[in-house]
Amino acid sequence: MDKLSPDQLPQLFNEPIYVLDRPTTGRQDNADATAAEHPEIKGQNNKGILIVNEDTAHTPISPEDEAFIFKGLNRLGITLDDVAIISSGDEQKASIDHRKKIILQQNPSPQNLYQVISEKDGQILNCHTIAAIRQNQELKVKFWLALKEMFAANG
Repeated sequence: MDKLSPDQLPQLFNEPIYVLDRPTTGRQDNADATAAEHPEIKGQNNKGILIVNEDTAHTPISPEDEAFIFKGLNRLGITLDDVAIISSGDEQKASIDHRKKIILQQNPSPQNLYQVISEKDGQILNCHTIAAIRQNQELKVKFWLALKEMFAANG
């Protein structure tokens, strides 16, 4: 099949079509360098809520785990647009603006686990990985109660 020009696209679609030009200057190289320096961020972070997946493999949160997290967060009026989800180390966390931080850890310290900690810049909640929470009814209850506490006071 021959390549279609943008002028021929309306013949294939009934909806409006918008063609956006891409920069051809060195600007794209800067965008690639910035993307390489920062972790992949999922969500728009509209409410300054940072979810950090600190498992030992530094893998992204699975779709099942993400669905589980948002099952609870959606009940509290929080959507993916309200949060930023990252899988990374400490150096990247500092660069993302947030008021609330949920840290999902493979081997969390038992100190302050599932307790909302207030600091001058916001609140922090340390807990197990979502996979571990999903598989343990006691952890599910602790996680839900901590989320309710974190988001009940001032949204």
